[in-house]
Amino acid sequence: MIIALDIETIRHPDVPPSEKDLVEDRCPAAPHHRIVAAAGVVLEPQTGWYEATRAVTFGEESVEEAGILEHLARALRNRPKLLTWNGDGFDLRVISAAAMEHGIQIPWLFSREVTYRYGVDGHEDMQDTTSQYGAARRGKQDAWARRIGLPGKMGVDGGDVAALFEAGNYDDLRAYNVQDCGQLAGIFLRREYVAGRLTLDGYWKSAGSLVALFERTEALRPIVEHERFNRKRFLLEE
Repeated sequence: MIIALDIETIRHPDVPPSEKDLVEDRCPAAPHHRIVAAAGVVLEPQTGWYEATRAVTFGEESVEEAGILEHLARALRNRPKLLTWNGDGFDLRVISAAAMEHGIQIPWLFSREVTYRYGVDGHEDMQDTTSQYGAARRGKQDAWARRIGLPGKMGVDGGDVAALFEAGNYDDLRAYNVQDCGQLAGIFLRREYVAGRLTLDGYWKSAGSLVALFERTEALRPIVEHERFNRKRFLLEE
């Protein structure tokens, strides 16, 4: 099983970054973040293709960090391959910091399969692999998504998360979270095809399965309804 994983965070109320931290880096280090949403889109490897089976909001309706983390920890007991965008630099580090605060064990995150930066068996940070681990400039997921016919960001980005949270717009926050996961899964499938690990028939079946998941999942449906969604380009239709 593969989980395209993404988290959303706000500044941790008990561990505010110093002024120096904010001057040196607009995104403070992992301990200064509190998780308010986590989601995944699940791809199940089949013979010659991937089936997009479901979207998951970890913690379900909870915005409490411990509840989100406990649900995520249960999902990771099965040792899925994780896909992230900047997960090595952010998402997995923040999850680790939260696990330390709440005393929640997540052994899979500390296994060599996940922590070895240049391996992709347990975790692939697609920001790293699309830039050849920094040999090229690291691009944004939004740009890679648009390049293959997906809409990318749709009016909300990471800078809006705190405002959505403070306003209690948790449904919009979770929808934004899972939409990032869905488009990350799409980037992965296209990369697998151009790398020769999927045949064209395998890609058509995989990408078609992902689009079908978008269409039947309320939070993901805006992806296929957006004006920038280019079905022919994403599905490689003639």
